[in-house]
Amino acid sequence: MPHDTELPVTLFALGTPHGLDQLAWVVAGQLAARNAPWLSVECIRDPLRLGVISSSGPLLSILDTTLDDLPESPLWRYRWPELPVATARPVSSHAVDLRYALELAAGLQRLPPVVLVYALSAARWAEPQPTLPPDQFLREVADRLLEDLRLQRRHPENARTGPVFSPGGWACIETTRQQTG
Repeated sequence: MPHDTELPVTLFALGTPHGLDQLAWVVAGQLAARNAPWLSVECIRDPLRLGVISSSGPLLSILDTTLDDLPESPLWRYRWPELPVATARPVSSHAVDLRYALELAAGLQRLPPVVLVYALSAARWAEPQPTLPPDQFLREVADRLLEDLRLQRRHPENARTGPVFSPGGWACIETTRQQTG
């Protein structure tokens, strides 16, 4: 499905306004503030809404927070159906977990050809007491996500599962954490 023009992108950020579950919404707010004319951002609580959202384009982008400690990078891009099963904490803060919502939408033929799920790891801020990461970290995540969305909208059919930050991404974040913490 080659594209001659760049696609507009809507990013659906899953979360709530509470605790670490708000990280996707905080990053989404930072993305919205960047005023990229090709990007719209919507914060939602219920992943089941993804199945009723009319998809006129070939790309659906989702940002969700996970408590799993992701390897190599705090932000991963998964191309559906390559979404991993939660391992560390398989309980979802949503009424229905994201995997189930996407499986249901796929069964109803409501998904576009390309679905990208961005997983933002909050594992390093969950213990011993849940705390929000530093603003500098969240700005860096927003910058990397914006750049990745910019690349993926050109040729979504080429999107692959993998870390959004370059290898060593966690080392970059640990340095930020030490400088601000």
